[in-house]
Amino acid sequence: MPPVCYSITYAMLGSHQAHMSEWWYMKAWTVREYTGLGLIALSGVVAAALMTWSVQDPNFSYAPSGPIHNVIGYPGAIGADLLMQTLGLGSITLILPIAVWGWRMVSHRDFDREPLRFGCWVLCIAIAAGFASCWPQTPNGRCRPDLAALSAMHWLARP
Repeated sequence: MPPVCYSITYAMLGSHQAHMSEWWYMKAWTVREYTGLGLIALSGVVAAALMTWSVQDPNFSYAPSGPIHNVIGYPGAIGADLLMQTLGLGSITLILPIAVWGWRMVSHRDFDREPLRFGCWVLCIAIAAGFASCWPQTPNGRCRPDLAALSAMHWLARP
């Protein structure tokens, strides 16, 4: 007696090989969906770590004895500090493309023009880091994007 659970391909072709290839195809899609969800979750964790980054948190160059202020904890404090020391506020541009990549995997969209997209992503990271470094700073060394936004609005509103 044949098994009761037939797939459409197996019922049409009647071959064990077609049934196995469909099973692997479905399993590959499931792995792709979970990988996409993982990338979306990773971008959310990195965003949370960057949003709660503090200079007083422990890192590789500063070891305070106080509590950690980062929401992700010690790994978030280390990761956010490394990103802020290397790219500054330009590290924010790392988050969105990874989340979009994960969404494309979850929604079963094909990837096309990967080298062009990757090149543009790296170029945008460099441009964003350079742009953020031009913002005015306060005496304690922190960036003041609100002053940059106000000066840009003032410059755009000129007659």
